[in-house]
Amino acid sequence: MATPSPIEQTIIIAPSDAKQYLAKRDIDVDSLVEGLTEGFAKRLNCGVYDPVTAPATYQWAETNASIRHSHCKTGKWEMANPENRPLIVHVENLTQFGAVAGNSATGLKNAVPDFARKKGVATIHSVNASNQLPLEWESLCSVALSADARNTPPEGEWFLLYFYDKENQQLRCEFSLATGVSKNGGVEGWLVRVLLKPIHPDFVMAQPDLFGHEDGDIDFTITRAAGE
Repeated sequence: MATPSPIEQTIIIAPSDAKQYLAKRDIDVDSLVEGLTEGFAKRLNCGVYDPVTAPATYQWAETNASIRHSHCKTGKWEMANPENRPLIVHVENLTQFGAVAGNSATGLKNAVPDFARKKGVATIHSVNASNQLPLEWESLCSVALSADARNTPPEGEWFLLYFYDKENQQLRCEFSLATGVSKNGGVEGWLVRVLLKPIHPDFVMAQPDLFGHEDGDIDFTITRAAGE
């Protein structure tokens, strides 16, 4: 019998089911979308005089700030900054997450996304320790296809991935749980991928309040550490 591919072994939750699925772990999809939209607005609002790193940096920072604020104010989540990594940690279980840029496969059902940039030692150790999943796909198969994971998000360290598809003018997004991160800083595979609806510039531009914030100074040393 042939070994299933990583795509076949990954549980895919459709956008239409995302809200109900993630709510079982106190994760609010509307707040995730709001954060992604505000981050996207920051990116689109950059001008020619901004540093070339500004669009990605502002987007990452604003997205994380928004999703932290919206979730922490519920009392069910609290902030954590291990090694300058901006995480949101549940107060009652072993679930945590943060927003990071993904590659061009992000948000596509028949694909295997990865991080936009390879992660460092802190992220590798954190994800592998939190998720505690075997790295071999053969031994993972029975877990990945379990009824529990299909119905309730497993505990562990999740990622809110986003990718700006400039050609098609949309921000593709997903909330996903990796099986582990390799020693080279890439994703080994995905246990669960919760796909979100793409966000388009016209939707962002229809919300002028998103552009009313002044940009503060950016500490690029901290940014590099946080983006491990």
